[in-house]
Amino acid sequence: DLESVGVPSHQAEKYIEVMGKIINSHLATKDEINNSMLMMRYDFDKKLSGLRLDFARLHTEVVAEFAAVRSEMTSEFAAVRSEMAEQTKAINEQTLKYISVASSILGLLLTIFGILISVLIA
Repeated sequence: DLESVGVPSHQAEKYIEVMGKIINSHLATKDEINNSMLMMRYDFDKKLSGLRLDFARLHTEVVAEFAAVRSEMTSEFAAVRSEMAEQTKAINEQTLKYISVASSILGLLLTIFGILISVLIA
């Protein structure tokens, strides 16, 4: 059983076919046997080449898809970063306004406190 030792089923069938022809004397010469073996190798190489092409195509598709996702994520991150920068700027401006108002109120309270102390001393 060739398949149990790792020979692909298609290739095993070809080997069995060639061996059957040898046993039944349909292949009389060494050249005919070599030609049959070469055809098996050609079929195997052809399938292997097809698999390599399929793998290369799939690899190219995966790389392209990865690049597209990466580009989209980079764009999204840039948009979020920009929005966060705008929000931070707005928060900083609002904080400065609150500090300015608090400073004015503190100045007014100090002035009133100074007047009260002047009135109490006098």
